[in-house]
Amino acid sequence: MNIKITDLKKYLSNKTSDEMKQEIIELFKNYKNVQEYFTLKIFPKNEENILKKYKQIIKNEFSPDRGEPKLRYSIMRTAISDFRKVSKNPKNMAELMISHVENGVDFTNMYGDIDEQFYNNIEGMFEKTANYLLSEHHKSKIYIFSTCFPRQWIIFS
Repeated sequence: MNIKITDLKKYLSNKTSDEMKQEIIELFKNYKNVQEYFTLKIFPKNEENILKKYKQIIKNEFSPDRGEPKLRYSIMRTAISDFRKVSKNPKNMAELMISHVENGVDFTNMYGDIDEQFYNNIEGMFEKTANYLLSEHHKSKIYIFSTCFPRQWIIFS
């Protein structure tokens, strides 16, 4: 049975302030996403470090420091999904999505022709990235300019 937000609110309303703090501390201790969430709430300047971590997760699927590439698409999707949960910065979200596409292009340039699933994955992420950029552009949070230097997109907020 899944708990609803109303059930959670009812449960939390019966807690004292100290009990609430203890609940949050337990969540913080046990879940990496909660740690990252509060790290960004308390130290927003650390977002670049967290972004680097998630970019490295994706990069390791294409070109690990040791061993052969694994290309586990589920790991890459999870990295993007997890970053979206902790970051509210659209520029960094777009940067992570674009880095996925760039790593895919670098991979195919290095190894040659890959299977259809690979290209479907990279094309799908490119499409999601373009849609995300356009939706954020319409929300006036980021501006997009096409360029030919060194990347296809320059994004800033």
